[in-house]
Amino acid sequence: MASAAETLKRGGVLVYSTCTIIRRENQDVVEKFLAEHGNFKLAEMKTLLPHVTNTDGFFAAKLIKK
Repeated sequence: MASAAETLKRGGVLVYSTCTIIRRENQDVVEKFLAEHGNFKLAEMKTLLPHVTNTDGFFAAKLIKK
């Protein structure tokens, strides 16, 4: 994710997405990235739970470069 972040210009959008609902692979990764990259802000973060959405479990976070 850090390598992709370097290529973005200001206002660019970075999406981090996984096909798991495990916190350490999702929210924890995004939180660590944001702590290390103060030039990004979280625009949206969503977890799709199988029992709620009748799909597989998914996670996505939309980050914007300031």
